[in-house]
Amino acid sequence: PFQRRNLAVALTAVEQFLGGIDPAAAATAITSLEIPGRAQLIEGDPPVLYDTAHHPHGARALAEALPQIAGDRPVIACIAILAGKDAEGIEAALVAACDAVICTEFPSEAVRGSGRPGGEARPAAELGELCRAAGIEPEVIPDPEAAWERARELAAERGGVALAAGSHYLLKCLWTKRHAASS
Repeated sequence: PFQRRNLAVALTAVEQFLGGIDPAAAATAITSLEIPGRAQLIEGDPPVLYDTAHHPHGARALAEALPQIAGDRPVIACIAILAGKDAEGIEAALVAACDAVICTEFPSEAVRGSGRPGGEARPAAELGELCRAAGIEPEVIPDPEAAWERARELAAERGGVALAAGSHYLLKCLWTKRHAASS
């Protein structure tokens, strides 16, 4: 639902800026539109879902969309959040929509060179405490690759969907590893 709202806003902006829009051209563009890291579902065994959901509003939008995306399959989340972000708000929204949560963190190297001097991940143990406060008992695995592997393992065992969320930097770590493995 949030992607449709975002698309409607974008189309309205384009229409206002250009003074009109060709409906056929818009329809063609929409059918091939992909936004990596935004409700990006990749079918497989298990299916995986990537969504940065790096602020409470984005996390709520993702939680709203999860039933439509995952269907009746359980969602197993792997979450990492940048220090300084509203981790409480992000987790409160996500954990309510997930069946299990793996808390992790990304290495400082993932942030270096990104234009965010001194940026670092919130420690996985702190995220675990926030999950408990939000009402779910998480697994805490500081290594992001091991945490993602665990989320995928649980999703496969339960016939579910593995979700990576909470930070662009987590997705960067996982995608870098995925691309390196397939090279």
